[in-house]
Amino acid sequence: MRAIAIGSSTGGPQALAKVLQGLAGKFPNLPMFITQHMPPTFTTILGGTFKDCLRPSLRGRQEGEVVVSGTVYLAPGNFHMQPEKVDGKVIIRLNQNRR
Repeated sequence: MRAIAIGSSTGGPQALAKVLQGLAGKFPNLPMFITQHMPPTFTTILGGTFKDCLRPSLRGRQEGEVVVSGTVYLAPGNFHMQPEKVDGKVIIRLNQNRR
């Protein structure tokens, strides 16, 4: 599976906003996975901010959710997000592993 993956940390939200604005609409057939290392409350707010510029492609990211091309997935705070192929479909796996 081809996809775009972005990871950022402190100072990342401003840079991430610029990157997303630059990528908007350029890869409509690829899923995008974003992990911003922040507490859960802040990633929820961040998702609300990005939802405006990524509408309607920003989606929830639930454990076991089937990945859809052209959709942007933002990992919940304190979690890593990893795509995994299961029964011919790519799904989201969330974990709190150190690596």
